[in-house]
Amino acid sequence: MKLKSLLAILFVTAFTLSAAGVKWLETNRWIGNGIIETPAFELRGDEWKLAYTSKSQEVAQLELIDLETGNPLAIVRKSAAGANHSVTMKDNTKGVLKRKVYFRISGSKAGWQTSLNEYVGQIDAYELSRPKKEPKLSKYGIWCGDGGESLTIPITIPAKEWRITVKTDAPGTVSLKCTGAEEKVLADTFVFKPSKTSTWIHTDAGVTITLSAAENTPWTLTIETL
Repeated sequence: MKLKSLLAILFVTAFTLSAAGVKWLETNRWIGNGIIETPAFELRGDEWKLAYTSKSQEVAQLELIDLETGNPLAIVRKSAAGANHSVTMKDNTKGVLKRKVYFRISGSKAGWQTSLNEYVGQIDAYELSRPKKEPKLSKYGIWCGDGGESLTIPITIPAKEWRITVKTDAPGTVSLKCTGAEEKVLADTFVFKPSKTSTWIHTDAGVTITLSAAENTPWTLTIETL
């Protein structure tokens, strides 16, 4: 067999395998209530779609935000009349690939879940399907109480990406809110039974954290930075 013919066969075979390997793959899933920000990540697929579902008819807003500039790259808003109380946000990734982005999900206080699917080739599919390593975080501060407290924490974290976690070991509601410049709500969520909830915050500017705990509901608030 001539070298040119062999190279042509190899090229066609590689192209076919590559094309056959392109598929939709779930690359992230988040569950929460109210408003939270997801961790920052890089989109890898030529197209992506974010599916949002909830059991309530509350209006939902999904925003894809550029980490560097803080500007929204895509926004979709669902009215309460949406079929099945679900919405899909989708787009191609021109100009967004390899840039760090995150989602701000303003969803139902009764609880919601989202799944991010990307249209990727074999190599990316293999890398994205491997178990994800948890980011290594450093404790920045810890606050705690026995319940019945309401406190306000004005704070500036010297990091572009950081996480707030609220945990309670007893029944009862502990609410958390984080606002930035011009009272922009970055997070607004709560814990209502022995469990914990987290939200990422993506700013090194000053913010205000407010927490309110029901009586006899011990809680712990932890801030961690990358």
